[in-house]
Amino acid sequence: MQDTRATLTAEGECPIGQESDDCPGFDRFAFARFIANQECAQAFVGVVDDAWLQGWHESNGGNLSYRLREEERDAYHRYLEKPLGGSKWTDLDCSVPELAGEYFLVTAAGSHFRTVRRKSSATTGLVEIRGDGKAWRVIGGFEGQGVVGRSFGKPTSEFAAHVAVHAARKRISQGRSRAVYHAHPAQVIALTAVLPQDSRTVSRILWKSLTESILVIPEGVGVLPWMVPGSGGLAQATSALMEKHAAVLWPWHGLCCAADSLEGAFGLVHTIEKASSIYLRARAAHKQQEDELPHSISDAQLLEAAQAFGVALNKDFLA
Repeated sequence: MQDTRATLTAEGECPIGQESDDCPGFDRFAFARFIANQECAQAFVGVVDDAWLQGWHESNGGNLSYRLREEERDAYHRYLEKPLGGSKWTDLDCSVPELAGEYFLVTAAGSHFRTVRRKSSATTGLVEIRGDGKAWRVIGGFEGQGVVGRSFGKPTSEFAAHVAVHAARKRISQGRSRAVYHAHPAQVIALTAVLPQDSRTVSRILWKSLTESILVIPEGVGVLPWMVPGSGGLAQATSALMEKHAAVLWPWHGLCCAADSLEGAFGLVHTIEKASSIYLRARAAHKQQEDELPHSISDAQLLEAAQAFGVALNKDFLA
């Protein structure tokens, strides 16, 4: 009888239409071992869990990605009992040579943060960027998220934005930046309903509402106009603003943040959400119509605090 099992192509992928458990390049248990045992994977699941408890992720809202270190990639290979393989390659909207060959731990399309700890092999997965930086493929995880009879689901629908931001932040941080996090924090989103969509205005409000926010966002927050979620335009506009800001506000949608660590990305959202909450409460108490509150930190005090903390504030946002 003819052997009908899928075999790997020269590029190490299952042939299109044959991505199944029979593909000898896919070890469906390697990812389960990785997610259960690797410190970075446990930190990833922990941040997702903490974010859910904060109330930032209704239904399947929000997504998280982490660029693996070389030793973490090597660890995944040690869990493999078959040669590395994966799904078919999917073209990226733009080339990202900075990320060639990189591995990303990513939340799944349609996944709920509430269930990630219980179903981590289904709600998260590993994605590889091809050596030319022009395509990606799934190499583990996303179990049960794909077409019936196949092993591969998909990363978040906003993966294009994640890739574009990772490329920009890796470049400007000399490789230190590793986490990109998108959340739907209610107070931040509410802020976009009462303030103009202007980076300078929003940044000043946040700084003046919570003094120590300047430690977390000394460059301020970038603000985009409303754009269709998951679109290529949103991805490119976000990556462009990420050249100057570690946090970008998507009006009536949420925040996109990048940091050197998963905890750092969580901290960015947490800080901006708290500052937003303080401002909105104070504005409501004052029945304030002007953007800036009548009693808040002066620019001179902001500079004094920045000097004490050893951070450089974005002077374009000062009076």
